[in-house]
Amino acid sequence: MSRVAGKDADDPLAARASVERLAVLRAGRLLDDDTFEASLLAASATPSKEQWARFLATLLLLVGAALVLSGAIYFVAFNWDDLGRFAKLAFTGGWVLVGLAIAWWRGAQPVGQVGLLGACVGVGALLAVVGQTYQTGADSWELFANWAVLILPWVVAGRMGGLWMLWLAVVNAAIWFFGAQVRPEWSWWSWVLLGAVNGLAWAVWLWAEERVDWVRGQWLPRVWVAVALSWLVLPAAATALQVPDGESGGVAATLLLAAGAAATLALALRSSAADRFPLTAATAAVLVVVDTWIGRFLLDTLDLDELGLLVLSGIVLGQAVAFVAWLTRLGPSDEERGVTP
Repeated sequence: MSRVAGKDADDPLAARASVERLAVLRAGRLLDDDTFEASLLAASATPSKEQWARFLATLLLLVGAALVLSGAIYFVAFNWDDLGRFAKLAFTGGWVLVGLAIAWWRGAQPVGQVGLLGACVGVGALLAVVGQTYQTGADSWELFANWAVLILPWVVAGRMGGLWMLWLAVVNAAIWFFGAQVRPEWSWWSWVLLGAVNGLAWAVWLWAEERVDWVRGQWLPRVWVAVALSWLVLPAAATALQVPDGESGGVAATLLLAAGAAATLALALRSSAADRFPLTAATAAVLVVVDTWIGRFLLDTLDLDELGLLVLSGIVLGQAVAFVAWLTRLGPSDEERGVTP
């Protein structure tokens, strides 16, 4: 569902019916008692049996697929010594082919999308089996990098948020292992790169929401912005704590975190349709770093000990109260208000 932009977003007739709005209309004598009761029933209606059945079917499909995939992985791992090399390759290769066959058979339906997701996971299992069976000598980062490259066409063709989340998780693992195994001297710079990659994914997704029909929903960009901030907070806070060998990367993480927070703030102020979660998460991340600096000043520079902890607690509490008050004045997003036809 596309968002309402511009002045249409402020049109009261575009707002979703709620108990509070209906009460205002009744108080203004725009609704009589009978119409109010009928409207109240419609506004607070629970999902129908068909909607519940569709939701439960999708939920059980995802849970069942997760159990099947985890069972297949543990089956190979548990029976590793008993299975020959051809049996291992046949099992994992057949796993990929079965997933592709289901995707081809059911197409864009949930079953087909889950089949494609299973095939993408199977590619990673197949690469791991090949690497362990033939002792290719490849590092972990190479496995994840090859995995990301091989499944990218399927991810693009699948047009499914879960596939993109899997792909970005594989990319994250490749970058992390590359920094740990090949470039350990990077120190915090791997964290900075991971934060930038996930932040870029969030920005691209927001851009695509207005241009690509199937790119909808808030859960995936929220995951990406939370992951991006998580990668940046630790090196930024480490700079305040003067962790050895982390100064340059920590400074870069701090700057990138400040830029991300400024971008989410500008987005929230520019459009009432903007999601408030990124703004809240970015503010929390920035405050963690700021409070780390404040705590270092109180405890190390001023040497206040218990009094410093008490002062720091008061500062944190005041920050939380001030942010909640400001967020309340800013108001909910259009989606939270129901202005999403």
